[in-house]
Formats: sequence, C-alpha cells, structure tokens
Amino acid sequence: MNFITLFDHNYLPQGVALYKSLEKYCKPDFKLYVLCMNDLVYEQLLKFELENLVLLRLLDYETPELLEAKKDRTIGEYCWTLSSHTFAFAKRHTPSLKEITYLDTDIFFFDHPEKLIQELDDHNKSVLITEHAFGPGYEHSIANGRFCIQFLTVRYNDESAKVIKKWQDQCTEWCYFRNEEGKFGDQKYLDEWPTLYPDTVYILEQKNNALAPWNVENYLKKNEKPVFYHFHNFRFIESHKARCYHNYKISKKNQWIYREYKKVLQDIFVEMDSLKMVRPFFPRDKQTFQSLRDWKHVYLSKNTLFQTYS
Repeated sequence: MNFITLFDHNYLPQGVALYKSLEKYCKPDFKLYVLCMNDLVYEQLLKFELENLVLLRLLDYETPELLEAKKDRTIGEYCWTLSSHTFAFAKRHTPSLKEITYLDTDIFFFDHPEKLIQELDDHNKSVLITEHAFGPGYEHSIANGRFCIQFLTVRYNDESAKVIKKWQDQCTEWCYFRNEEGKFGDQKYLDEWPTLYPDTVYILEQKNNALAPWNVENYLKKNEKPVFYHFHNFRFIESHKARCYHNYKISKKNQWIYREYKKVLQDIFVEMDSLKMVRPFFPRDKQTFQSLRDWKHVYLSKNTLFQTYS
C-alpha cells in the first residue's frame, strides 16, 4: 500500500505519528511518501531512519507555474496547492505505482486503511473521496466544502488522470484560505466531482470509520475504534504544551482518542530529544486566544509525560 503526505518541520511530530500508525497496521507492505516542504524536515526525517519512508524534496518537483503561484500564498495555502500535485510527484518518483492515497499529516490510524480502500474494489472505480459528514452543530461548515481532502485514493489510469489534472490546474490557478465565487482552498473543487465523474469517483460510505472533531460525537460507536481520526487543530503551543482541539465539543467518553495519540507523541518527543531536535510549536496569538476556557489542553512535562487540564 502506498500513501503520500506533505509537511515541514513544524509538523514533524504529527508526521512521524502518522508513519507509526501506518507501520502498526500495514507493515511491511506499505510506503509513506513525504513531500518535504523544506530542507530541515528532510534532514530530520533522515535521522529517524524509518524503513518504509520515501522522501521527496520539494525543490526537485516545483515547476515554474508552482513557483509563480507560491509568490502570493501563505505556507498553508501553498501546501493546499501542492496536495493535488502529490499524485504526479509520487508517480514521477516511482513510475511503477498503481495506486496511492493522499493523507493529511494530522491523521492517525486505529485500524488497517484497507478497510476503506476496499470500497473502490467493490464498486470498480478509480478515485475515493471522503465527506466531512459534519455532525449536528457544525453543518454550517459545509460552506467550505462537502468533502475533505484528508484521505483521497487514486488508482492510476486514464480516467483518474483527467480528474486529478483538472484539479491540479484549478489549484495552481486559485487556492486560498477564503470563500470566493464558490471556491475554498483545494477542497471546494471536489464538490462537483460526483456529478462530473460519476463513473470514476466514489464517495466513502463508512462515515463511522473516517472521524474528526466535527463528527466524532455523531458517528463513533461505543466500544469501537475508527479506521482513522483526523486530529484537526491539534497544535503544540509551547515546547511542552499542546492544544488538542478548538471550537469543538468532545465528550469525556471520546477523550480516549486523544490519550492514544498523546502516547505516541510522547515517544516521538523522547526520540526527538535524543536526536537533539528542537521541539516545534506555534506561539499563542494573545488577541485570538485571550480566553482559554474553550480550549482542551495537554501538558508535556520535562520528562515528556502528558497531563490533561482545562
């Protein structure tokens, strides 16, 4: 099985956590391709010596068109721009690839991803996409797109090539963090795929196996684990402190998901410390986050043990 993601050094812990979760369920039959957004994360990942990791250096794949688009986009917007191009980058690196799945870096697996990809086999299609499937209270967010790029499988053939090529061109031309004329980032373009490509694109049916803060309360079944959880808005805000989520309500019965994630991140920080790597974090914006009451926090002490507090 082949997967691809992209990130810079600021998301190194989440990226390694993603790898560890794939390793647990897919080893030895998987490869995780990483489009390294800067040289620092490329060098850091080399030091981890992860057997099933394939590193792609961004500078080896940027075209004049992408470099032009890069000029007026934030790093986040540029990452969104590149997500559509990762399929071509991976195929260029490994021409024999038959299939690959794009993953957001802050995804973490709790079961084998084949359970999701199997739906493509069952319906004989070439592109698998997932809905946001917003739970009650978050339906308004559909204005930013019905579908989430988080888990997107492509089987290389002429039909899927048409879908992805058009998406690449659209994202290269316009990919910003705002709503404008029916567009939003890289994901709003997918709204038209089921209509334009009904014989090629398949929408994942297993909503309970593709969870995130916006739907976990609605779809997570008791005593069951999803195939993956999207740790959207998980941010390290100090070298020893993280925000688990923001603007979502998650009940105590579902907090185990974050505890599982923290255990893996804890081990990754131990390894980073041993390799003398600086722990990445995003300092809080005092104006935006002056009130902490809406946050769920975790604390990573000097001996890397997480403690939860509100």
